[in-house]
Amino acid sequence: MNYYIKISQFILCIALQSDYCYSQKVGSILLVTDKECEVSIDGTNMGKSQPNQPKKYDLAEGEHYLQCVTSEKIEKSQIVAVESQKQKVVKLSFSESLAPAAVTAPEKRKIEPIAVASLNFQIPGQVLNVLTTAAGNEKGVDLPTFYYAFEDGDEVFMDCNLENEKGSINLEVKTEPENLPVYSNMDFKMISSGKFKVNKKGIYKFIFSTSSGWDRKGRFTVKRLPSDESKINFNTTAIKKKKYKAISVHEPSNFYLNSTSNEDFKGGKSRIALPVSLPPNTVEWYYVISSTRDESEIKTTTKQFRLLGDLNKAVSGLNPTTTALNIAMNLITQPPGADYCDAYLLDYSNQGYFLAKQAFKYTIQGSRVHVTSATAKINCCNLGQWYLAIQNPDSWYGIHVGVEVVAIVTDEGYELD
Repeated sequence: MNYYIKISQFILCIALQSDYCYSQKVGSILLVTDKECEVSIDGTNMGKSQPNQPKKYDLAEGEHYLQCVTSEKIEKSQIVAVESQKQKVVKLSFSESLAPAAVTAPEKRKIEPIAVASLNFQIPGQVLNVLTTAAGNEKGVDLPTFYYAFEDGDEVFMDCNLENEKGSINLEVKTEPENLPVYSNMDFKMISSGKFKVNKKGIYKFIFSTSSGWDRKGRFTVKRLPSDESKINFNTTAIKKKKYKAISVHEPSNFYLNSTSNEDFKGGKSRIALPVSLPPNTVEWYYVISSTRDESEIKTTTKQFRLLGDLNKAVSGLNPTTTALNIAMNLITQPPGADYCDAYLLDYSNQGYFLAKQAFKYTIQGSRVHVTSATAKINCCNLGQWYLAIQNPDSWYGIHVGVEVVAIVTDEGYELD
């Protein structure tokens, strides 16, 4: 049938001497795809193309629109120029379309300085400082000092404006508690964008002072610029905490007290007054005492005194923010004892009376009378020097006495929250 149609067209072309028949020059394309797809050329469906199986299409010379669509509705298309009597290879790849899109790194966030503090302050002048010193306070007036925590790598920015028209002030920044200087600006009226770099995470204190005679007022702001985003939420609050520590005042020791009748005939003493020099910031102090007629026994007992260790263990378990000690006496090991002694807590005047065997007054809280062994806590007499006066009340027998004295001191410092 097709044969007769072509013969008829050929005869018709000759008869009409038409240029159209000679203009239908033919070329071809060889299509190769890497995925099965529906092929259409110039909008006409040409069937399916199988992966990596070339398929030839004869087309008239000129440009043709080639389109391929996969079952996932992924489309590839292009315009193909066909030349007469020539074959053109066309490759369409869907692998790039199927690959996941490349992940674009998020744009780095610009970090802005973060406010730490904005406050008003007043610095006492030298006139007040002199008056305070003259009144007996050797340290003078307290300077306005502010504590903040900073992270390693922070840049710290400061602005300060002095309200007073006359005079100047000083600013020093130091580490806490090492007291190492990191920044200073002396004799200024204003600081604009003063800064320093934090090389170690910790507490930093800002200390203001003035050489002016009268008080000075000002306003101060602090900001921090973190070194990276992971440090943005760092807590700059510095918490004031109270710390306790047990300190030995008298290490475990022993001594002999003669009887009251023999001290006159055989020498020796029936009384002794141990000076107790309390360290600064003592909040309370303790002693343990033991007595026996047996010298070897008291030496063994004294070696077993554990007052310093017991108290250090007790304070190590305390909340550092606590405002008061509450150490149970059952946490302190009471030593054994066999024979009686008397222990009195005395001040300087009364220890003299005691040693001279005159009437004396003693502090009830720290005194233990007619005991073989005892533990005592004293928080009524925490300053200066006191005396632990011990006597042998026996008229006929001497005794050996062992004693240990320990003070608990406090220190307030700032720590990271």
